[in-house]
Amino acid sequence: IGNKTTRCPSIIDPQGQANKWIRSMEASRKLVVTTFQDDNLVRTLSNAVRFGIPVLIEDVNEGEMLKTIEPLLLKQLVKQGGRDCVRLGDSMVEYADDFQLYITTKHQNPKFSPDIATKVTILNFTVTQEGLEDQLLSIVVSKERPDLEEEKNQLVVENSKNKKKLKETEDDILEVMSSAQGGFLDDDVLVDKLDQGKRISTEIKEFITAAEATEKKIDDTRILYRGAAVHAANLFFCVNDLSNIGPMYQYSLDFFISLYKQAIADSPTSNKMDERLAGLNDYFTLLLYLKICLSAFDKDHALYSFYVTTQNLPA
Repeated sequence: IGNKTTRCPSIIDPQGQANKWIRSMEASRKLVVTTFQDDNLVRTLSNAVRFGIPVLIEDVNEGEMLKTIEPLLLKQLVKQGGRDCVRLGDSMVEYADDFQLYITTKHQNPKFSPDIATKVTILNFTVTQEGLEDQLLSIVVSKERPDLEEEKNQLVVENSKNKKKLKETEDDILEVMSSAQGGFLDDDVLVDKLDQGKRISTEIKEFITAAEATEKKIDDTRILYRGAAVHAANLFFCVNDLSNIGPMYQYSLDFFISLYKQAIADSPTSNKMDERLAGLNDYFTLLLYLKICLSAFDKDHALYSFYVTTQNLPA
């Protein structure tokens, strides 16, 4: 959606996931990162618009963005000398088709007025329970069984390449068939292409079938670690809900994941899977509790303990 929408993506991003995605995706195009507090915002936008450089305006507060960049949000382009231009501040700036603007806010529930909502495409990057479980599962498996995680990642890449190659082969055959004159069987080039395509198609399909079977075996092994991922995800949402007690209780996903990796490295080891995962869960629960209590008021410690306990009771 973010790549295909014709309107500017305005992204709800309390955990910073969208910022990372945008920075990675647009790194090759020299992404410019700025804020509405930047005194040179108009100049930065003008240069980016002129040269087709993507811009990320991050940490936007409610109601902060309209007037300065409204012509960009609405793409109010006018022709000047046969070129598309847009007004920024007091100047008309030539508009490059490659220009892309992204806006992110850390507010978990920003209040978008109808006026703003009609000018942007609102995307919610707030982490979900299922999404976080998958992310934590990948982390714990990559630490405990790096061989499995590496093999799975390689299979995903190879499957993607082979499916792309299969599609290209089919497209080549269709192109040759569409340009063929006379009978198909009399066209040696077409016959060779068909034979080559059939051989490649058979090889790729056999590889994909074998790879999918291998991937299923890997997933069956990975699923043994899901209980630890579910436990850790529950703890994250317990910590995240502390903001309902007071706005000062804001903890980033990066902070949480770094603690989880520390727990995986420092928790008691065991050759028995059940003992290992139980030790990891207990160690991480205590480590997180101690870290949270360092920054929380004493009066909130008991409430946090109670909340963690009730959210992690056996079903």
